[in-house]
Formats: sequence, C-alpha cells, structure tokens
Amino acid sequence: MALTALASGLLLLRWTWNSDAMQLPFTKEQFFDLFVAYNEALWPAAAALWIASALVTLRLSARRPHDRGISAVLVAHWAWAALAYHVAFFTRINPAAWLFAALFLGQAVLFFRVGVLQQRLSFTPWGTAWAPLAWGLIAYSLAYPFINAIEHLLCCESRHSASRARRRSLRLAC
Repeated sequence: MALTALASGLLLLRWTWNSDAMQLPFTKEQFFDLFVAYNEALWPAAAALWIASALVTLRLSARRPHDRGISAVLVAHWAWAALAYHVAFFTRINPAAWLFAALFLGQAVLFFRVGVLQQRLSFTPWGTAWAPLAWGLIAYSLAYPFINAIEHLLCCESRHSASRARRRSLRLAC
C-alpha cells in the first residue's frame, strides 16, 4: 500500500506540475470528488484500517514484531484497496481500475500465503540497510490521507475562487 500510495502521490505531483505531460481518463476534480465519495461512504472502516496500521507500526518498533499479524494487516489493506476502492469507486472514472483491483487481490493472496500461512515474511525494524527507506514509506503511507485532504482543500479553494471571480466579472459586465 505504501508503494502504491507513493506512486499515486508522485503521479499527482507530476500531474499538478505539468498537466500537459499525461492525458488521464479523468480530471483532477473527478479524482478528488471520488475521494470525497469514498470517504463519505466508508470513513469508519477506512479510519479503523488506518488506526490498525498505526498500531502495527508501533508494534514494528518493538523487539519482536508479530510477523503473522503484520502480514494479516497487509492482506486486509491490499484486499480493501482492491475491492473497496478500485472496484467500488475508481472504476467509475478509470476503466484500468479493474486491472489495478486484480493486481491488488493477487498481492493480497501472496501476502496471505507467504506471510500468514507459511510465515516466511519477517518484519524486523532495523535489520538491513533498507530499513530507513521502509520507515520513510511507512510514514508517507500513514501521512497520505492528510496530504490528500490538504491537496483537496487547495484544489476546491482555487475552484471556488475562480467561480467567485467569474460571477463578479459577470456582474460587472451587466
């Protein structure tokens, strides 16, 4: 989820800086409106999943993290992203969301098989040189909902400012 969040965040930054570089099948407003619809419909479950993720992150910093439990939370994240986000919402504005959902479900199955059933995934907090990158991705994925909310507020504020300016210019013209 962290890698997906990072990729979508980078995509959004690129889209914000140079909108001519990529033609997406939806507008920025449609994308943010989709998040609004998702959050309004599913906020209790999304908030519970976020809280579970924060708690798992705290457990990661313990001496012996519970690898099977962490894997189970990852399974829940990937399955949730596939079904609750991509299938139920993102397909409304992007037909490729069906492919994203299938990929997320496939990854959820892999996490379940390798991490929960076979217990072959290990989540040691500082065991390798990759640990700082991993912690950065974890921090980013936990901050992503707040980053998205701020971006949405800025997008909506500029849209409302433009509407007010248009209405003012129409009044002046009359």
